[in-house]
Amino acid sequence: MGLLCAHIIKERFATCQSLSFCDIYKHWWIKKEQSLEIENDQIEQVLKEFHQKYDFWLVLQQEKARAKLLKMIQEPPLLLLEPTITCTRERLTESQNDAQSSTQRISSVFEREELKTTAKKCGICHNIGHNSRTCSDSS
Repeated sequence: MGLLCAHIIKERFATCQSLSFCDIYKHWWIKKEQSLEIENDQIEQVLKEFHQKYDFWLVLQQEKARAKLLKMIQEPPLLLLEPTITCTRERLTESQNDAQSSTQRISSVFEREELKTTAKKCGICHNIGHNSRTCSDSS
């Protein structure tokens, strides 16, 4: 017995069953010194010892012991719940990845529309309608 397989966990989840510590090998327990292999007669022996010592305790100690036992009895069993799955950012396509570097800010829709509407200017003469390769002033 070791860690449970994923199909067993899914099956238990689908049938609304909870996992118990006995389902997982002791090696993987956080508190290795805890043992859940206590037989009924061992529990009865512990209760007898507790009852014998309880009579000799002070009233305050008896009240604290009763409160702890009641709390243990009333606590719901520990359930292992499904982990929450969070959505991550989608990967960029190759064309998007080439267009922007990792340090470049993503432009807003308004900025992208503004870039579409502004006409390109020549890098040499700064006139609109051609670029530096086709500029007549470059020769």
